[in-house]
This record gives sequence, C-alpha cells and structure tokens, in this order.
Amino acid sequence: MASLESIGGKLFVNGEEIALKSDLETKTQIVDFGTVSNDTRTVKANPFFDGVNDAEIATRCVVRAEIYVNGMWSGTNNSTYSNTGLNGYSNLEGIVVQTAPNKITSTSNLVCNGFGNTGDITSAPCRVIVSYQGELVLAPSLIPKPEYIDKDQLATAWVNFDGTDGSIRDSFNVSGVVRNSVGDCTVSFSEPMKNGNYILATSSSYSATLISCVIKTFSSFKVIGKNINTGDLQ
Repeated sequence: MASLESIGGKLFVNGEEIALKSDLETKTQIVDFGTVSNDTRTVKANPFFDGVNDAEIATRCVVRAEIYVNGMWSGTNNSTYSNTGLNGYSNLEGIVVQTAPNKITSTSNLVCNGFGNTGDITSAPCRVIVSYQGELVLAPSLIPKPEYIDKDQLATAWVNFDGTDGSIRDSFNVSGVVRNSVGDCTVSFSEPMKNGNYILATSSSYSATLISCVIKTFSSFKVIGKNINTGDLQ
C-alpha cells in the first residue's frame, strides 16, 4: 500500500501548483491550511482528485491566499461558487487569509472536490506553476491575465521529499526533512518565515493517506500522514 512512508509528497508553502507533476498518481490529496482573520476559523480544503490528466486534477494555492478549487477563481463562474471561495492578501508581516463578502458563511462546505471534466478549467484566468527555482511557469495552452502574475505567487519554500527516509528530491528554501517516525516528518526552512501566519499545501500520491501540517513555527513544521480509515500513522 502506498503511503507517506513509501511515496512522500510535494509540499508548497506560500505558493501554488497548477499542473500536478507526473511523478504523482492522478488520485491525489491536497490539503491547504489558513486562518480566516475575521472569525479565527481554520479553513481546511481537502479535495480528492481522480482525473485522467494534469489539467483535470489542477488546483491552486496562492500566496495572496486567493485559494480556489472547482471554480474558485475570479472568472466567469465566480458567482456560481460564491459560498466556497476565499480571498486574502500578503503583506510584509506575512500571509493574511480572510473571508470576502458573501464568500464564506458559517455553514459553508469547506471540503472541495477539485476540477472535473466539465470545461470549467478553461475559464480560469491564471494558470501558472512555481518551479523549484521559484520562477513562474505558464501551464501549456493557458494564457493568464497579467494582473494575476505577480511576486505574491512565488513560493516562499517548497519541497518534494521521500517519506521513507526524508531524502529531498527537489526543494526551494528547505534545508532538510527529518523522518521522526512512521508517517511523521519535520521540514526545516533554510531561511525562516517572517511569522507563523503562512499557508501550507501538501499532497500525497495515495488518496487513503490523510496529510496534515502541524506545529508551524518560523523555522519548521511537521507533516503527518495518517490512514484515512483507521487514523494510524503511515
């Protein structure tokens, strides 16, 4: 059985990934965490993707904290998904995630389903990924609006690591990954964050592994992988 132990995962901090890399299976879990400033609720997007190509399993986690999946973009379908969108901004203190008017209510469903094969993917105004060098890369055949391409979309740090031993495949501003135990890894930054108010997004190539990020500090955080059915570390 694939798990955090055998697969590891891709992690994006204060950045975004649009087309998931080919070394991940199409069944992918991505978890994003942020704090909604006006009512202090923690937002957890936990989409499962079951697409047949990169475009169909696309998602995005932006430094500006404009987080969207399945239509949560500032495009033609924005009003359709008005109860599931998040808006925010970044400043010198770090990342601020807040609810926009008519965006999130106390009864909103915060579990999102990701893009399906509906054609909605073509309506998104911005299709970029962040390379391991921190450079913006346009996804094939998709033209983003210039106003959506700015420094806020650059990843502050990211890492692709092996969960078996913590070895790093590729990274940006990550000094190391320590495997503490089964399903428990600590990621350390080369340059610390300005504060603890940053966004984390993780993915695993096995959908039965629930990935979470805990104990965020200026210099590190922990990645925990649990079996979604039993809750056991894996």
